[in-house]
Amino acid sequence: MGPHGAPKFLRDMQDPMALQRKPMKIEKPQLLAFSTNKALQDLCKIKIGSIVFNALGKLFLQDVSLKGFKIFLDLKLHDIPNTVHETILGFNDCTIEMMTVHLSGGEQMLRKAMLAAQAVKTKIIGVSVLTSLNESDSLTLFNNNIGDQVINLFKLAKQTNL
Repeated sequence: MGPHGAPKFLRDMQDPMALQRKPMKIEKPQLLAFSTNKALQDLCKIKIGSIVFNALGKLFLQDVSLKGFKIFLDLKLHDIPNTVHETILGFNDCTIEMMTVHLSGGEQMLRKAMLAAQAVKTKIIGVSVLTSLNESDSLTLFNNNIGDQVINLFKLAKQTNL
């Protein structure tokens, strides 16, 4: 915490609106500093990925939510339809603005994800192809080049109203 009440990395930013455009890694002590600043709560959406979620758990999600932050839960769910459905329903006691699922989970998984999302009042974002995959991976996994695979997955997303 700096002498002016805001963390130094925020004071050093020349464009405060960059908070909306640039993801930042925020550690738990920084989150506590943010929790008293309503302007930051309105500007910030906290992205919680699988590593943070596995380390800190659901109670951390609830804590972040209670502090007034919008949550982007980036777990990239990909499992059988009922498991994805029940996993999403399990977040009914957390306020999550949006969360991710893999589009390659198929039509039924996406439909079940959307049903659960409606119940817990969150939005579902579809992940098409991981940026770590190269053309060879795409051909091996999907028997398709990356561009065509993305198009196919986007068509599936549209078909399921994702």
